[in-house]
Amino acid sequence: MNGTSVRVCFDSLIEDSRCPRNAICIWEGAARVKLSLIVNGQQESFELSTLNRSPHYRTDTVVLGYRVQLKNVYPYPGDTPYPPKAEVVITQ
Repeated sequence: MNGTSVRVCFDSLIEDSRCPRNAICIWEGAARVKLSLIVNGQQESFELSTLNRSPHYRTDTVVLGYRVQLKNVYPYPGDTPYPPKAEVVITQ
């Protein structure tokens, strides 16, 4: 990205309504996270979700000229707990 400083921060897990592994569910649920993108010192916060269903549940967005896509949120409900993490892809 040619000398541009780009950083993404995981701010918080807003919700996680996904069903635990091996559970029989009638709705797949969603994890929603708050992230911040920092480009050359300029910061903007936003929310993304593992589902793409409404303005509050979007899997991707454009922030500060970069497309940020949420791929997954870990741990999955029922897995060994540890601090939540988000897997994201950032493209220009």
